[in-house]
Parts: sequence; structure tokens; C-alpha cells
Amino acid sequence: PAKFIPKAYEGRPYNVFETGGTTGMPKQRIGWEDYKTDYTEFSEHYGPDFFPQGANWLMVGP
Repeated sequence: PAKFIPKAYEGRPYNVFETGGTTGMPKQRIGWEDYKTDYTEFSEHYGPDFFPQGANWLMVGP
């Protein structure tokens, strides 16, 4: 996917998110930091009993 990375993000680590294709063809998107903001706010709201720091998380959603 290197050819799809904007120059501003070149050299920065990224994640590839993939859908399961439940409603059609599976799709992928590349993400950098945007999802971390959402997950951080969400986990801070519910606290470490629900989202332990340093643990591995699996996000399953629509």
C-alpha cells in the first residue's frame, strides 16, 4: 500500500483496517492516529476495569 500513502505521512507507522464484507465486498482503509483519539476517549470513560492499559484489544464493530 506504499503508493497510496500521502507524502505528509511518509515514514510514519500505519494500520490497515479491514472489514469482513458482511454487506458486500471486504474493504480496507489505512489509518494513522485518528482512531487512537476515539479509542483513548472511550477507554478513559469506562476505565481500566473494562480496558486494561497495555493489553491487546480486538475491535469488532460495524
